[in-house]
Amino acid sequence: IMKRIIFYISFIYFSQFSFSQDLITKIPANASVVASFNSQNFISLLSLEDFANTTIGAELNKMLGKETRGRVLSLKKTAFDFSRSSYYFMKM
Repeated sequence: IMKRIIFYISFIYFSQFSFSQDLITKIPANASVVASFNSQNFISLLSLEDFANTTIGAELNKMLGKETRGRVLSLKKTAFDFSRSSYYFMKM
């Protein structure tokens, strides 16, 4: 259950900051933790198809399928823009 909760929270943040604009200005000034993930660097090292064939990628795709009731079965089908940076923040 904890894995599912962490995945779901991560997915919400993952999809929330995946739009075509740079949303770093939307991160609150009082955020305790801020992380940036450069998607373009990630996919230049490992394509989405190759990532899907890894253990982590296969598990992520399986969880995506369960959470979306079969509507989304891979990262390619998400609205995430892999050519931009993503930002994660947490307020405590």
